[in-house]
Amino acid sequence: MKTSNKIILAIILAPLLIIMLLHLSLYAKYKAGDFVSVHSVEEEGYTRTNFQNIRHIAIYGLGNCRVLPSDSLQLRLEKQVQLPVRYEVHADSLIIKGEVKTSNGNNEEVVERNFQDVKLFVPLMASILVSNSSVTVRGAEDSTKAPSYVFSVVSDSKLEVADTEKPVYFKGLSIQASRANGIELTAQTKIEDLQLMLVETNFSDNGAAVQRLSVAADKESYITLKGENLQRLDTARKP
Repeated sequence: MKTSNKIILAIILAPLLIIMLLHLSLYAKYKAGDFVSVHSVEEEGYTRTNFQNIRHIAIYGLGNCRVLPSDSLQLRLEKQVQLPVRYEVHADSLIIKGEVKTSNGNNEEVVERNFQDVKLFVPLMASILVSNSSVTVRGAEDSTKAPSYVFSVVSDSKLEVADTEKPVYFKGLSIQASRANGIELTAQTKIEDLQLMLVETNFSDNGAAVQRLSVAADKESYITLKGENLQRLDTARKP
């Protein structure tokens, strides 16, 4: 074989050999368990605090809060933020505060939301107040572990069910909303019992499946329901 052909062959084979060696190295690490999952790396970016004997939760001024079902109450806060979310416990209540007070051009005090990433793992039964916040709630993927939550949504807050590819289940959702920015479900949401009390608040089921539905709404509220849910409507009266 000519020298020039040998050089060309070496140039072609060298990258293939490097790739093969990398694959062998990665496979050896995999077999030895010497890997950290992307999920693990992501979760390392949060502080964790566990709580016991909490029956009520109040959320103030959060712009990026997720409520997830769990067997115990845990608060996870994104690390390395300049203005971290604060929290305190009073008896059986957990109070989470994210509001940031600033001044505008007229030296008037302005209250802004804190967009630190907040994950709140909440037991199956809980009462949650949401004020001046945006909250996404997630149901359980296992219908036997479906949570029941009681929400009070006020002061321009928004509450929505997380958009997922798989169905998520709630045993019960009781939502009292006054002058909120809206309540939104998803097509993958499955709720055994939904109770709504709305004052100047819009609600949309977005194709969710609801077995039992009760609604009390004032004339300033708008409700969008698919036909099947409309047929299951229990009450429609002014709160």
